[in-house]
Amino acid sequence: MNTLKWSVMASFCASITKTFQTPSIAKMFAKNELNALREKCKQIKNDIRLCKLNLMEGKRQKLEVLCALKCLGCELTNEDKMFIRSEIRNIHSCAPM
Repeated sequence: MNTLKWSVMASFCASITKTFQTPSIAKMFAKNELNALREKCKQIKNDIRLCKLNLMEGKRQKLEVLCALKCLGCELTNEDKMFIRSEIRNIHSCAPM
């Protein structure tokens, strides 16, 4: 992805982190708890797989965690970057014109 697209995505992520919906993720972000955020992401993926968390809620929380990690300067995997791009496209396609 070129630098401009990534900076737009980073900007979008920054706006998401201002409106965290999950208190535990907001708290980890505020305290720069990178390892805790990474573990939370793993937990979310596992909870979705085990049907402990519905898919929509899981995707929302995963997006929050990944954006928090990115905003804190962590390098994301290509899989995580693709997930963010996909979710951003979904959000934009649902936005009112």
